[in-house]
Amino acid sequence: MLGTAAVALVVASGCGSSANGRAAVQANKPPVYLLDPGLGELAVRPEYISFKIEAQRFTWIRNLRWQTWGGEAARGHGLYESCAGGRCSRATVAVRLWRRRPRHCSTGSSYTRITYLLRGRPVARRADPYVCEND
Repeated sequence: MLGTAAVALVVASGCGSSANGRAAVQANKPPVYLLDPGLGELAVRPEYISFKIEAQRFTWIRNLRWQTWGGEAARGHGLYESCAGGRCSRATVAVRLWRRRPRHCSTGSSYTRITYLLRGRPVARRADPYVCEND
């Protein structure tokens, strides 16, 4: 009886360690950031993206909800707002972040392109790449 319990314990702990091993490998992956173009701040799964002020127009995407993050591209949805002269326009947008750089850095990488669909038209913007701390 004791031998059967020991075998069951070894088998159960072996299964758990495999799952724990996969979780540990995922936890050890370098983070993927977005360097906010308007604020110059790094974020992982940001709740908003702001853009540089152009011609007294303030533009951002807020209330972001990400369906994917950390792969070659990230996808989400948010509320686009553009304000100038006391008037604001708003629209729900689908957002895609892509072109991760640097490709191989132990301290992380960042998406360097932002594309969103605004009223059926794609809008592409740049974000600065994360600078690898190993460089």
